[in-house]
Amino acid sequence: MDLSILETIVRMGRMLALTPASVQNQVPNSSEKFYPVFMFLFYSVGVIVSKYYLRLFYAYLTPIQLTLTILIVLGFYIQNSYIFLIIALKKRQLWLKFVENLRMVAPKPTGSRQNYFIFIVPHVLYCVNNTLGTYMCIHILGWRVIKLYLLEYFDYYSHFFYTVYTCVILNLILSRYQHQAAILSKITRRKLRFSKEVATIFENVKRDVCVLKATVDIFNDIFGPVVLLNILVSALRNLANMEVITKGGVILFVIHEVCAMSLIWIGLLAIIFLCDAVLKEHEEILALTSKMQLSIDLCSHEHAQLEIFIHVVSNNRPVFKAARFFSIDRSTFFSILNTITTSFLVIIQFKTR
Repeated sequence: MDLSILETIVRMGRMLALTPASVQNQVPNSSEKFYPVFMFLFYSVGVIVSKYYLRLFYAYLTPIQLTLTILIVLGFYIQNSYIFLIIALKKRQLWLKFVENLRMVAPKPTGSRQNYFIFIVPHVLYCVNNTLGTYMCIHILGWRVIKLYLLEYFDYYSHFFYTVYTCVILNLILSRYQHQAAILSKITRRKLRFSKEVATIFENVKRDVCVLKATVDIFNDIFGPVVLLNILVSALRNLANMEVITKGGVILFVIHEVCAMSLIWIGLLAIIFLCDAVLKEHEEILALTSKMQLSIDLCSHEHAQLEIFIHVVSNNRPVFKAARFFSIDRSTFFSILNTITTSFLVIIQFKTR
């Protein structure tokens, strides 16, 4: 089963309280309940202490740089607080229901390795780029950079972790929609007569589509706010990085910033296009059911059953939302790009004045 990737991610994430403690429906012990709260308190104190020590550095920033820095820090704090207190604690039962729904619906047979690829390869690239950035900072500022920016390392990793984590989750959902489309495609290609076997397949697909719609709704409830905050923080980080790059400087540091921006954009694009791919698979399921009306000989009773099937599938269309603020589909990318471009042009105008 392709859900083994979730167990791997949870084993990694729970060390930093980034995920619920388990994918199994078991009563959490006292340490599992207290640890996310401890991490939240530890993180909150860390934010105060680190920003206090960095106050002299912030004094040299321009008003635009300072504003971007404050917004990024605030975005990270809200995101990590939501992860510690809401996802890891409050929405644990909802998370278990989400995993149970995924277990109920079969995926396409070749999805397991792809999920590990999605999770492992970005981590390798992130570690390589982060090692380069750390080396440059230590070379310029000395070892004190570790003490000063340790919290930011955590912020960047939690941001990166949830971007990749969300991609894996979406790929698990997509794999299950693809499996439903493959089942219906097989019936259409063979032009099977409406039989008891075909009726059973319709019932199973109808049930699975309803379960998957509920799964997407749970995804929106759990991960929607994180996706929204990821988009906002990513946009702010891109603006901040663009300003650094346009100033020039040490070539290796510029390369590091470009790679960091690329990882952010690739992650966001993957989330957006995976959501869009799920919507397309649902449309494919609807298109296949329409073909069946033409390819299968039906009596009045069988036609009524197929109409019910089409009605159920069409009324269980998945919709991805970022904390109910906007729907996530292909057009989201252009909206983000337009916002970042406009903001960057405004920043350039302020700087030229």
